[in-house]
Amino acid sequence: GPLDHNLFFTIIFLNVYGIIMVYSASYNNSITKNYSYFMNNQLKNVIFGFVIMIVASYVNYHRIVRLGWGWFWLLAAVAIIAALKTPLAHSELGATRWIKLGPVSFQAAEPIKAAIIIFFAYYVSYWGLNRWYNQLLACLLAIALLGFLFFFSNNLSTVIVLFCICAVIILSSVKKPDLYWYFLLGLALIIIAAIFVTVYLLMHQGAENFRFVRIRAWLHPEEYAADEGLQAMQARYAIGAGGFWGKGLGQSLIKFKLSYSYNDFILAIICEELGVFGVIVMMTLFGYLLYRIYKIAQNAWDIEGKVLAIGVFTQIALQLLINVMVVTSVIPTTGVTLPFFSAGGTSVVFLLAELGMVLNVDKYAKERRFFEEAERHVAQMEQRVSSDTQSSSGSRAPAIMD
Repeated sequence: GPLDHNLFFTIIFLNVYGIIMVYSASYNNSITKNYSYFMNNQLKNVIFGFVIMIVASYVNYHRIVRLGWGWFWLLAAVAIIAALKTPLAHSELGATRWIKLGPVSFQAAEPIKAAIIIFFAYYVSYWGLNRWYNQLLACLLAIALLGFLFFFSNNLSTVIVLFCICAVIILSSVKKPDLYWYFLLGLALIIIAAIFVTVYLLMHQGAENFRFVRIRAWLHPEEYAADEGLQAMQARYAIGAGGFWGKGLGQSLIKFKLSYSYNDFILAIICEELGVFGVIVMMTLFGYLLYRIYKIAQNAWDIEGKVLAIGVFTQIALQLLINVMVVTSVIPTTGVTLPFFSAGGTSVVFLLAELGMVLNVDKYAKERRFFEEAERHVAQMEQRVSSDTQSSSGSRAPAIMD
């Protein structure tokens, strides 16, 4: 089938926008190397990601989903999580969330998200969610994976994102209401477990646990303006200073004070330099991207394609929502990147690979509908020819027109 050019060019515009903003937000942090270090790195990753996206758009997604009878992706997710407790794990800024294989280093959370989306596409299509025990098993698998990830990585933000992805996929795929009771039961168990974990941390680590410190910095940022509240305070100043039209591209002053301004808080730089107008443009592009993915999910040929599109839709929408809420201080600071904008190769490469699968879902649906329409047309022509033959005289051959 033909490529969805609307989705394809929206992805291009978002990545070009992101590369420009990475350069604008990072050139002052790159003096020891070169002014365009982070931009060049982002550009290379985007090009590599686009190659993977185009290749993925031509690979039948059924082959990807059913690789290793689908369970390959569950085992891959478990293996990546377990690798965080091996010598392959790599720590940065006090967090062990990277895996290093020789010269290649990647953030473990991104392939885990992709693997879980693909696995549940297989599970929902092969096992179905029409029986209560299949629904219960899906919930238990999701909870076990999330608990395993939290225990090995202590990465609560990724656990929250994956929980929402699993919940949306399962709830949107079930045809009977039984699952909602299991979902509520699982949610209650998670809340109870969270309470126990909080009590445990208070008893063993006291109120100085970094999550409690972040919550206090969120509630009283002025008291923590020199450390934990620095990014939130500077982001507020940037948003206020930008106004509607902004100071102009490259004119941000906050980026000289904001740590890693080209990463999780790059939205603050967009607000300061391009103002509300720049944010409106960005959100319009994201809105249209999500709209196209939603339409592809609606028009998918089968449940596998639908689940893949729903999973990618949820991941992008959720990361966008959480990042915006963090930058605007609606919720405490957490490490969730802004899709296509935050500097980082792992995120953009895996997002583009997932979008390649979504493009293939759309192409496959168009192809199948084309053949279905062609078969219907051929059947109608054969019926018409047969009718003309029967009504014609024996000595006279029927005229068949194209």
